Amino acid sequence: MANSTRIKIDKIYTNINRIAMLGKDYEMDFKNYIDDLVKKSQYGDLQNCLEIYYNIDVKKYDNVNILKFKSWPIILSNTKSAFINMLSILYKKNDVFQQGNIIYSNTTGLKIGTINEIDIQSFLSNSVYYTSVQYDYYYENPQFQDFLNLNRTFLEVCKVNSTDIQTITFDDPNNSEEMNLYQRYVLAIQYLLS
Repeated sequence: MANSTRIKIDKIYTNINRIAMLGKDYEMDFKNYIDDLVKKSQYGDLQNCLEIYYNIDVKKYDNVNILKFKSWPIILSNTKSAFINMLSILYKKNDVFQQGNIIYSNTTGLKIGTINEIDIQSFLSNSVYYTSVQYDYYYENPQFQDFLNLNRTFLEVCKVNSTDIQTITFDDPNNSEEMNLYQRYVLAIQYLLS
């Protein structure tokens, strides 16, 4: 493969990966990018990129629209999200690692505690802040949660050899839910290491 072709393929991969790292909600951006590549007569480079980096056999799709629709979930499943990258850096910085919901010390290999993610429905069902009517409405309408950006994932943290469970509900309305979840993990790791 010629060097200039490889550079084009790598550039396409970088752009697709950047879009995919933003998450599944950016499917339209991905589709628009594919349309732009087709308009610029770079479909061959796109085809090579998808085959090399994502193991997608482009030839099995009848047209570009089917390719865009079918390849997006495959690309997402082969892309580390920005959140996962941030979490990896947090764990590395604090010298810990996670297997399942258990957090271990890298230094000793010993378990230091657990972190369990709980969704807002589970949290609200045990909360004194919401009436049962409000809870039922949230529980039965997850699309409403998404639309109003009410979907939250809180953390229940427990140190090893302790029965005390801390629920971390940190929420900055100026941040995205992904950034708030990351901040909850920062607080959880700080608690486990304290």
